[in-house]
Amino acid sequence: MEAFIEETLKIWMDGGMLMLPLAFLAGLIYFTILAIYFELSRRRFAQIDNNLWRHWVDKPDEGQGELGDIIRFLDQNTTEPAQLRAAVAAVKADYLPRVNSRIRFGMILVTAAPLTVCLAR
Repeated sequence: MEAFIEETLKIWMDGGMLMLPLAFLAGLIYFTILAIYFELSRRRFAQIDNNLWRHWVDKPDEGQGELGDIIRFLDQNTTEPAQLRAAVAAVKADYLPRVNSRIRFGMILVTAAPLTVCLAR
């Protein structure tokens, strides 16, 4: 373990000032990916089959999880199944772009780390 720490410190010192932005990028990448993971694990309704949620729209009492709760809430405020389907589709359409934008941001950060090394030379 001591040899590992010594080698890590040697690499850090040999890297000079470049190590600060790389460490910052590494932390940012870590927390971005962790946030994506927690968002996806917390909200499972994006993975539900379209036929299943359409069935829940027709029979809101059978809906399960967060999407079931959303459908029941929307069902109380809409009068026709077509309106309810459109509202549920809008909820899914609002949710997915946010997750996709976080994934893109993480990919940009991962791409920026090697570029930082190239700029330092």
